[in-house]
Amino acid sequence: MNKGDAVLRIQQGLGFRSDRAAEIILALQEEQRDLESGKTLPKFLLKEDQLITVPASTQSVPLPSDFLRRYGNMRRVPAIVGDKRGDIPWVDYDAAQSFYSAPQFYSNYVSKPKVVSERAASLWFSPLSTQDAIFSWSYYARAASLSDNTTNAWLDDGNVPELLIAGAGLRMAADMRNQSAVALFGAMQAAARRALYGEEFQHEADDYLVMGGNR
Repeated sequence: MNKGDAVLRIQQGLGFRSDRAAEIILALQEEQRDLESGKTLPKFLLKEDQLITVPASTQSVPLPSDFLRRYGNMRRVPAIVGDKRGDIPWVDYDAAQSFYSAPQFYSNYVSKPKVVSERAASLWFSPLSTQDAIFSWSYYARAASLSDNTTNAWLDDGNVPELLIAGAGLRMAADMRNQSAVALFGAMQAAARRALYGEEFQHEADDYLVMGGNR
């Protein structure tokens, strides 16, 4: 499904109108921003096993421009000579600064990052590395904006596009005081939420081990 299809479906729900296309596209963008700020994000927004390089004598690496939320642990990449695969934990920035400012972490021996902190626009690795380091991580990413693109992940036929369409339709229906359309898009939204997030909740439950519960 593309942006034009979504606009037509919303126009149909508003009483088979043929106008308000520009306003509907804005409503689709607004609804997407709202969905992407939610507590539960769908797996189709997840970018898995992305490589990130921390150059020697560097601690701050910019977050990707499409970053929404991190997912799981960051791991060292085994390709580093002499390194072992393993997680490096996420820690509070101030705590990392306090702990790794001790002189022993900046002596002449080779040092590699042991922890990572998420800041407003960057990732901060501690302690300061004396050699390039490569890590693998996964994060949720914003879908392409419908202001510039004809489609995106939310409108993919396999990702329950009715959720985005219904949310945008509800915004339009409320603005137009169209109670029939409010009811129609409300029912569509409820069905789409059950279809998408019911599956996502199960994915989240499967992603975490529970002592004595995952057998």
